This record gives sequence, C-alpha cells and structure tokens, in this order.
Amino acid sequence: MSERKPIKKPENPELSPWYGRQDCLAVTPSTRLIPTYEVFDGQANLLHRQSLDLPVDHDGTHKIIPEINFPKGMIHHRFTFEDGSHSSYTTLKQ
Repeated sequence: MSERKPIKKPENPELSPWYGRQDCLAVTPSTRLIPTYEVFDGQANLLHRQSLDLPVDHDGTHKIIPEINFPKGMIHHRFTFEDGSHSSYTTLKQ
C-alpha cells in the first residue's frame, strides 16, 4: 500500500468554511485517490458530501463549494478513502 500524505487544512482564511461557503484542499497524492469528502455539524448531521478524483502526483488546490452555508458551531470534515481509512479535522464557525 502506498503511503498517503496527510490532507492539509486550509491556510487561506477567506477560502475556509468558517469565513465563507468554500473550503480548500491542497494535496499531492503518491497514488490515485478517490476520496469522499463529508461535512457534519456538531450533532453529526450530514451537511455536504462530494466525491473527488485526485490523480497520481497531481499537485494543486481544489475548491470545495457546498450548496449550503455551514451553521455556526463545530464543523467536522471527513475524507474517506476507498480502503475505508479516513482523515478528518474539526473547525469552529463563529
């Protein structure tokens, strides 16, 4: 199995979910990745789901624009990969 680089949280605040309606994913996969990106509120209600197709050695930033505004409070972001593993992080929208 190829080693997967961790997914980075957005570094540009105007593109992050607690300031606006879009998120930013910066990743350079060493193998083709087809993750599912999901966003949940603090009560684990699904707010957004999107499939991504990231080719090998693709170096770039992908904008993720959900159809709804995220509510205030804890927002959980999860990337689930084909093998069932996942990477996640939590943000706070004020």
